[in-house]
Amino acid sequence: MTCSKDSEDKKKTDGSADHPEVTRRRFLHAGAVGAAGLAGALAMGLKTAPAEASQNRGKGDRRVVILVDTETHMMPALAREMARRDHNLVIGNAKEGLTTELQGMGAEVEEVRGKLDLTRRNAVQKLVKAAQKRFGGFDSACIRTGVHGTGDILEAKFEDAQIQYEGNFLSVFLALKALLPPLIAQKSGQVVINTSTSGLRPAPFVALYSAQRAAANALV
Repeated sequence: MTCSKDSEDKKKTDGSADHPEVTRRRFLHAGAVGAAGLAGALAMGLKTAPAEASQNRGKGDRRVVILVDTETHMMPALAREMARRDHNLVIGNAKEGLTTELQGMGAEVEEVRGKLDLTRRNAVQKLVKAAQKRFGGFDSACIRTGVHGTGDILEAKFEDAQIQYEGNFLSVFLALKALLPPLIAQKSGQVVINTSTSGLRPAPFVALYSAQRAAANALV
């Protein structure tokens, strides 16, 4: 393929879709939109928790939700919305002051302290155990996963692939392994996993990221 310098300059300035910088900006915008909508979701029969599953959990018959991480993106806003909707909360990786704010809204809050690394098998399990100890269980969960990374397949190294696998797929696998058994046992509940629209619309310059997000979506 050949083109004149004038046409090359035009590509750089007119917003052509095939220019890498334009494509990158559009990808980041799409990612932000995708993060705002929870990209991957799973519901066991879409049933709300029966009375016996949520009774004796803090104040009255409030449902209990597990949220992590609650320090960034839409998660602090989601925590506030759950409190407004009369939920008690178990939260991890919390934004400073969020627990006090939620308690001021009338919710009972159990904050799991310390940095939770969602690529480690005990991270979400700590939240599950905290919910069981404080409230006798939980009814729903939203887990925000993800490690960003750019580069095409020719640039990628083994270490890059490992990081993307752990942050964008393994973290989802471990979260589901921790959350599903107690919900299946009580025959009700909902789980939402935050992934990315790049799993549905892969781009060459985020090859590994797109692939692992697609794998996570398929697993969910």
